[in-house]
Amino acid sequence: MVNVRSVRTHTGSAFLCAAAVALMTASLAEAQTATTPYWYDGFNTGTSSFDINIALSARQGGAPRPISYVANTRSGSEAASYHEQIAGPTANSLLQLAGDGNAGLPFPDPSLGITMVSPVFNFSSLIGSDVVGRAVTFDLNVGSGATSGTGKYIQAGISIGGTSTLTLGSSSAPHFHVRFVEDTREVNTGLQYFLQLFDGNTLVQNLIPNPAGGNAFNGRLNIDDPVDGNPWNGVGSTVIDVLVSGSLVGSYTKGGGGYTSNFLTLEGSSNKVTQGLVTHTFDNLTVHIAPVPEPSAAVLLGLGLGGMFIASRRRR
Repeated sequence: MVNVRSVRTHTGSAFLCAAAVALMTASLAEAQTATTPYWYDGFNTGTSSFDINIALSARQGGAPRPISYVANTRSGSEAASYHEQIAGPTANSLLQLAGDGNAGLPFPDPSLGITMVSPVFNFSSLIGSDVVGRAVTFDLNVGSGATSGTGKYIQAGISIGGTSTLTLGSSSAPHFHVRFVEDTREVNTGLQYFLQLFDGNTLVQNLIPNPAGGNAFNGRLNIDDPVDGNPWNGVGSTVIDVLVSGSLVGSYTKGGGGYTSNFLTLEGSSNKVTQGLVTHTFDNLTVHIAPVPEPSAAVLLGLGLGGMFIASRRRR
């Protein structure tokens, strides 16, 4: 005699399992959806200038535009301390951040010459079904033109998730910071390139050697939330994958709702005693958008997984 209830239960379970698997597959595919550039700055300008806000309309694309920058202030003129500038005049200009350790500046650390610039915009908006800031890409050359030899310690990096502009990578303020370092101090053997990941001022990953080495490279931060696809809304978490020239080199998950803001900061510095003036170059800074998963799909996925759990309990 066939147990009709058992057949129905197993049939329902099979259906729920199949639905859950299909939805999980769809969700994974959606999570891997290619991002779309939302705003970018190629730093292209027809003149060389110490003004990082020169020719914004010509340099920037996407929406919103143009977006201005703010920099940490220093005593004296920017030109005298070689603070920041757009190099040119060429078709492919670069943003140069000069960490001048010999300047002995009081901000933010007298032992380091640290230059920071930030676009004045919170890249965590929701545009229709797309989330702004689901990826950030940039080109970086750490310490181009820096002096070689023992005692060299220079670094450049990018921060995301800040609650304000000019978020220093070593500060305790909420942010995620990726730092690229070149180091030949006496305590090390030879030249070392390494990459560090910070949550606030907490080191969460130290990668030696840095796959980028001492060459110019493309950096990419893929930013997501596996719970609802929105890494900035305080729900779930913010998951950041760090890629160098297309290869995944590190990852970090910020729990407890993740980061809820996304001000960006570009940073460059040099060791005061041994290095002096060092120029770090950034180019092609781009903020991307990507769609969030459909809420109905997330609900059905939960129902499907719940059905699988109930079915397994009944079988036991």
